[in-house]
Amino acid sequence: MKKLLVAALILGGAACANAQEDYAPKAGNFSTELQFNPFGNSGSVFQNGSSISDGAVFSGTYFCTDNFAVTFDFGLGGTNKKTVQYVDPTADNPQEQSNTKTYNGTFTLALGAKYYFYNYKRVNLYCGAKVAYYHDFAGTKTVDVYDPVTQKDLDSWTWSNTANGKNTGNGFGIYANTGIDFSIYKGLYVGAEINVGFKDTIYRGATAKSFANGQTTTTKTKVGGHNLEGGFGVTPLFRVGWTF
Repeated sequence: MKKLLVAALILGGAACANAQEDYAPKAGNFSTELQFNPFGNSGSVFQNGSSISDGAVFSGTYFCTDNFAVTFDFGLGGTNKKTVQYVDPTADNPQEQSNTKTYNGTFTLALGAKYYFYNYKRVNLYCGAKVAYYHDFAGTKTVDVYDPVTQKDLDSWTWSNTANGKNTGNGFGIYANTGIDFSIYKGLYVGAEINVGFKDTIYRGATAKSFANGQTTTTKTKVGGHNLEGGFGVTPLFRVGWTF
């Protein structure tokens, strides 16, 4: 009897241990992750989300089944800068003559899917694909505040939808990926991924506006062409993720 009881306890403990070692995500789980690209040329090697954008991107994965998941990326990133010119910058209270604001950035929305074709205890292998939409935006606005010649306040400005060599346009991307996740704890994993794909941006027409003497003038110029980034390049990624 004692031998049977000991054997049952051993088998039960082994079953529990094996169950605890199975860290594969299940249907209904949601995960997000932090990616690390040591070979990237952008300003930051860490980002939350996909390698498809240099901006801040929130990326999530929802498991429809134990092996199939849908993914999404949503992001908005860019720069905003203002410079001010003074009539006499050395004065105690210098008179502002004009100021210029420049901004540019990218809005990103992507949808995709992953298939986990191998799950064993702590190791998960997957492959997938995604499509992405981009909107690149930019603008430069200069406001005239004061005329040092006539010594009068001004109420005029100029604006265009270009800034820092960036134009306004819409683009799309197609990507395929494959990778591996290794669970170091329940709900916490590390992994590596390879993305293959491209991004193509089609420029919109250039628009310039000016305001003076109470009237606004708008000038539109047709701009053609596109910008294909990277072709079918390969981007390696290292990842740390959380599953809920």
